[in-house]
Amino acid sequence: MSEIIYDVAVAVPSSRNGEVPPTNIPVLPGVEAARAVIEVPANGGTNVVELFASVAVAGTGGSNVIRVRYYRDGSQIFFGDQAISTAVEQFYMISFLHIDFGVLPGVHTYTVTVEKLGAVNQAALVGPTVLTAMSIGPLD
Repeated sequence: MSEIIYDVAVAVPSSRNGEVPPTNIPVLPGVEAARAVIEVPANGGTNVVELFASVAVAGTGGSNVIRVRYYRDGSQIFFGDQAISTAVEQFYMISFLHIDFGVLPGVHTYTVTVEKLGAVNQAALVGPTVLTAMSIGPLD
């Protein structure tokens, strides 16, 4: 059976480095990097939302691990970690793809946050930042 794209939402809070002031990345609860709202129709099949986010961060000293979290309607659905080290590179583009299966019909808000796992060294969200959400179905 073929797939149908029902809705696409794109959030681009920052399209390039330096467009917005750097935001320090806290340990917890993290800082919101992007938010997209998408509608998932009642189609009688398995509803799927494909999420792709890219966030640019800058290490401002030492090494750290950056955690990127995806939320649907305030509930965490995915997280991924990326190690950064200013000994290797100052700027990092971190990207994660996640497929959210079995999404109930309706309007959903997807949010991406970033946090650092270590409290000693600093890191900043510098841009570009992009979140794409695409409602696809049916997959049955």
